[in-house]
Amino acid sequence: MPRSPQVNIKTALRYINSCIIQILRSSRGRYKIFGIIQCTVALYKDCMLDYLASYRIKEWPSNVRNSKTLQDAMKNGQKVFRLLRWIEEIGSIDRSLNKAGDLLSFLTFLRHFFSIFYYVFDNIVWVAEAGVISKYISDPLWKWESAKNVFSLIRYFLLVIITMLKTNKIVTKENARSEALVRNQFIVNQNSEGECLVNQLYKIRYKRRYNMLSLIKNVLRIFMLYRVIKLPGSNNMSMIFHDVCGIISYALGVAKIFAIQLMPTVQKKKLTQSSSMDAIYK
Repeated sequence: MPRSPQVNIKTALRYINSCIIQILRSSRGRYKIFGIIQCTVALYKDCMLDYLASYRIKEWPSNVRNSKTLQDAMKNGQKVFRLLRWIEEIGSIDRSLNKAGDLLSFLTFLRHFFSIFYYVFDNIVWVAEAGVISKYISDPLWKWESAKNVFSLIRYFLLVIITMLKTNKIVTKENARSEALVRNQFIVNQNSEGECLVNQLYKIRYKRRYNMLSLIKNVLRIFMLYRVIKLPGSNNMSMIFHDVCGIISYALGVAKIFAIQLMPTVQKKKLTQSSSMDAIYK
């Protein structure tokens, strides 16, 4: 059996560096990094507040005050990246309406529809806090922040359902390819039918794992919003749990960007290293 190709450490470091550069060049990549910093600082602050409360210390030390300042700065920075995103969602609605009218397309339409309201309310909250618009609009009685969080919760629920439906289709395709390989007992040679099926199986499994990252991330965001909106039972969730969910969800968002950068390389890869079917099902 031929040996697997060895990856040079220098080449791997160059590739990782190029991926990081791609993340920093994209606004969504910077948005995720801001989120990781924000949630990490918030985790430190909330742990310190629990410590201070246990010893009945009312005055915040300078490091706790600084962490709160940094947290607010990262939060405001994220709001800048979300400015006018509702225009992008309107374009997404137009594209979803042109697709076939199945359940998945309808749910995608609803997701973009509620995202418009989320981003509009988020922009209103941001400019109100900055003092740009009237004080009557920024009055807390309007509860713009709560409305924004409700729309965000709805869109994440829809994202979870959409991801599960997509994953179910992918799993069906994966099982069909796997059964075909086992049933026909193909010998995986270059440019053979077996190689074609193996490549298809590899791509399908890659998409499934990518969708699992999305599913976990969206579920964590639902937990966070459940705590923020203060729905029944949310008192049992601590802010520390909220912060940990935030760190993991944003980290998964960065991992998804890495996966997108890696995907073209994976799809072009030729799995001709082994003629044994055992290597496929490890």
